Amino acid sequence: ELINSYDNSILYTDYFLANTIEKLKEENAISYLFYVSDHGENLYDDEEDMTFHGTIKTSKWELHVPLILWTSDKYRQVFNEKVRAINKNKDEKLSTTIVFHSLLDMADISIKDENINKSISNFSLNADSIRYVLNVNGDIVTYK
Repeated sequence: ELINSYDNSILYTDYFLANTIEKLKEENAISYLFYVSDHGENLYDDEEDMTFHGTIKTSKWELHVPLILWTSDKYRQVFNEKVRAINKNKDEKLSTTIVFHSLLDMADISIKDENINKSISNFSLNADSIRYVLNVNGDIVTYK
């Protein structure tokens, strides 16, 4: 029942994202969809036999989350270089520290303190898969 419940939440997320992409396609605009999950889940995945998330001992199942990125045809035409950089960087190990800078860069927005090296849509991306996790005891734990 627990695993089925989790699987259904993934199924609904897929449904929601697919419908959102269809709506964006209908707009025929320069657009993109950027989705990243906030955390993964332990579902008896290994010999630790853990469930849920946010435990004292954080697992890779909680920390390795999907990043889904879709771009419209018009986006690919207008921002061809950004799309080429995304394709180059798609297999890099990244942390969510790239989200803010990637969203700005993909929207072609510049700010005073931008860090273009943290954008998935830039060829100068510095891959960084270090994760800082606050566990239930209030300890900051570093994972690679």
